[in-house]
Amino acid sequence: MGSILGQSVGIGTSTPDPSARLDVSDNQRGILIPRLTTAQRNAITTPARSLLIYNTDCNEYQYYIPPPGPGWVSILTNVTAGALGRSQPFPLQAYRLAALLPTGPLSQELPAMRSESIRTAAPTR
Repeated sequence: MGSILGQSVGIGTSTPDPSARLDVSDNQRGILIPRLTTAQRNAITTPARSLLIYNTDCNEYQYYIPPPGPGWVSILTNVTAGALGRSQPFPLQAYRLAALLPTGPLSQELPAMRSESIRTAAPTR
């Protein structure tokens, strides 16, 4: 397969956004991120910076930050999409901080300037 240099690729669109390398457009389906167990994830010999996977062992999206970074980082665990489920106000700033912590979700709330929803869940290790 050859290389396409300097162009955006569109799936479901003939006019991909020029700021994106890949632009997927669909109003009935989503994108399925590769699903791996922790063992399969750890077997990736040289993960690229920001490589994204869905870890089926802990049901979390994770991305990679190479050393001296923390390695694999979970993204927004237990966030609700809308008003379904039992939810409580949670500060948006905590989401950004949770992504930086290698141990997972925050166990305490930060002062909220803007509230979002997050499912009530016990911290996991």
